[in-house]
Amino acid sequence: MAVAAVPAYLGQDFSDAAPGHKFYLYFRVWDRATWSVPDSAEADAARQAGTLSDDDRRRMHALAERQAALAQSLLDQPRRGLWQLPARSTAPFATGLGMEHPLENGFAFLSPYGLPYLPGSGIKGVVRQAARELTEGEFGEPNADGWSEPAIDTLFGKPAADDEDTRRGALAFWDAYPVPDKDKQALQVEIMTPHQTHYYTGGQSPHDSGSPNPIRFLAMPPGIRFSFYVECNRPLLEHLDASLAAAQRWQALLDAAFRHAFDWLGFGAKTAVGYGAMAVDEWALGQAEQEAAEKQQAATRKAELEAMDPFPRRLEELLDQRDDKSQPDYVHLIQQLEAGAFEGEDKRRAAKDIRARMEKQGKWNPDGKGSKPAQRKAHKHTLTVRGYLGE
Repeated sequence: MAVAAVPAYLGQDFSDAAPGHKFYLYFRVWDRATWSVPDSAEADAARQAGTLSDDDRRRMHALAERQAALAQSLLDQPRRGLWQLPARSTAPFATGLGMEHPLENGFAFLSPYGLPYLPGSGIKGVVRQAARELTEGEFGEPNADGWSEPAIDTLFGKPAADDEDTRRGALAFWDAYPVPDKDKQALQVEIMTPHQTHYYTGGQSPHDSGSPNPIRFLAMPPGIRFSFYVECNRPLLEHLDASLAAAQRWQALLDAAFRHAFDWLGFGAKTAVGYGAMAVDEWALGQAEQEAAEKQQAATRKAELEAMDPFPRRLEELLDQRDDKSQPDYVHLIQQLEAGAFEGEDKRRAAKDIRARMEKQGKWNPDGKGSKPAQRKAHKHTLTVRGYLGE
């Protein structure tokens, strides 16, 4: 029976451990007698490591929620620039395959949580390459989306190998945390089967009749949700190139680069054979834009109210509390007046405001003109208001 290479006091039951811990620290693939890796143990050990518990899923969601909360706190600060883009994987996704592991292919897990993630450094590299391709016009006209070499240097920085003017860029790319849908598989075991082992490792001449050598590795299935966040150092950006900071031009450039990366490059490992392909989650993007618009509207409304005198502000706040926004403003204020929302002289002030609103909307009807229901109702409201005015 295969075991993990751990002290005896830890035992061998790691079913509740995080997938990254099962894959690296407690990988049950070793033959106890020889401490070698038998082929028969690889498949079962990889399957066990790729199995996520309900707690693992909750932690994956919690990581993403914490990151979203941090992003929101930055969005609330005018001098902090943050750009976000929701996406979904459209092909299997793998990253960190170059890390050492008994399977010959590792996987990137976030320490100490042992949960899969896409490092921000890898995201930055892919997006920089996308920006370079857009600049050079490899898939269309050069600089078609506004990218240029100076813009790349400003946003991503100048590497030491370029020249003596080495500097950091204005952008910082956050790690991306994958979030699987409920009851959907989050990790799976994939197999690559090279057929030239006899040539590459055995010293024999190459031919087409070599036996396949199955090599297992972990990957995430299609349909996994990602949220990409890019933070902008606005003071640095304004110092390096104020034109990129104006009208959030840097965000438009990022959007073009990410979409190009989704269409042509991919993220993570094995992108040359189709892994790591992604697409913008248009539904989630629409939701985020709607929430941002509502928040901006609420902030504007708050500023308007704060600029008002206390009594008019109170009237507007009462109107904002209407459950039915289609209800006429004067009707709601009459209801509040009769419900005792105003006291003393405020009753008369409220009645005068209501009368002005009714007159402006052509609803002031002291003489009871007309026999239609709406006219009779307007007359009733008019009499109510006149009673508070003492007329």
